[in-house]
Amino acid sequence: MLLIPASALAQAVNEWPASMGYEASNTLFEFSDFGIEIDTIAEDIGVLSDADLTGFSTYRLYVTTTDSTDQLSAVYGNIDEPSQLNCTGGIFQSQPVGAVTPEGVLPGLWELFPSNAYDSFVTIGIDQSANSELGEGSINILESSQTPWTSTFEPGGGALGSGFSLNDATGGSWFILPSFVNGIAGADQRILIAQITTDGTLSGNLHVQIFLGGDNLNGTVYLNLPIAVGGCTDPEACNYDNAAEADNGSCTYPAVGLDCDGTCLLDEDGDGTCDENEISGCTDPAASNFNEEATEDDGTCKVFGCTDMNAVNYDPTATDDDGSCQHLCTGIAGCAYPDAENYNPVATCDNGTCTFGSGTLGTCSLDQDDNGFIGSYDLIFFLTLYGLPCSE
Repeated sequence: MLLIPASALAQAVNEWPASMGYEASNTLFEFSDFGIEIDTIAEDIGVLSDADLTGFSTYRLYVTTTDSTDQLSAVYGNIDEPSQLNCTGGIFQSQPVGAVTPEGVLPGLWELFPSNAYDSFVTIGIDQSANSELGEGSINILESSQTPWTSTFEPGGGALGSGFSLNDATGGSWFILPSFVNGIAGADQRILIAQITTDGTLSGNLHVQIFLGGDNLNGTVYLNLPIAVGGCTDPEACNYDNAAEADNGSCTYPAVGLDCDGTCLLDEDGDGTCDENEISGCTDPAASNFNEEATEDDGTCKVFGCTDMNAVNYDPTATDDDGSCQHLCTGIAGCAYPDAENYNPVATCDNGTCTFGSGTLGTCSLDQDDNGFIGSYDLIFFLTLYGLPCSE
């Protein structure tokens, strides 16, 4: 591994041409074009068949560079140049497959162990086992025997891991050899250094060794890069985080017409349906013109039934009389129509026995069904003819 002391770096920098724009120093360099970016890969993952990741989100950390040919060789820390990855929550480590490095990410087993896709690992440029045919190399681990950082990061047995510190005399690191291509920035000018699945927030700092332009002999620089507290930095978003120092792409916004609580911005009648989504129509399921899609009753409902309040079958919900009203006689029953041949002056309620004309069955001009009575059917038949011109 090529970890060049800062003093050696200062000597090397003194030999660089002034045209490169770097100033000689005996301390670590802080280039503004280099940094650590955090992308949100998955939010509140939820319950999987092999793990409950409710409340956990997956983040990827990248080192950004100034040029596509810049090459990241190592992430390290020691007593003089301490690094730490802090996390306010637990760090998920998939079991029984998974590892400190992406060697434990096995897409072929995701059907059985879907949580392996969200395994937490440290890396340089790859998110699963290195592909030698592409010139990639595996990630190497260095740690102190007194304070091993990998056992903190991945305790094993399905236990949640935590952050770690690389700050003792021996120090710690993960690195690749410069002959492998997975440390090269490429067109997007950034290199993946970790995937972390956690229910907390990340912070800290990491020291890195970078070969400018891929030159591991004359272009080596050491940078102390802060891990900005990630979160949503847009004040207009529902999950705006005032403490966030860098936007991690996690911002969420309300649907059109709603606020962040899912409540309508405009709801004049307070029925929970936004004004712009209201559909006018008949909302009474008993009506003949009921519209199941209607959310706002427009008063057009038609319910057929008896509308006579004096009838025994009066329907208070009926809007249109269908001729079905029935009346119960509680007094003296008889023919109560004065024009009838058998009119009974003491009758208090008509019993349908009135006869007109000759009084014989079928001679009553209003008895349309020839049953000897003027009943509801006769009335309905008359109504069907109401308003028609008389025939000559």
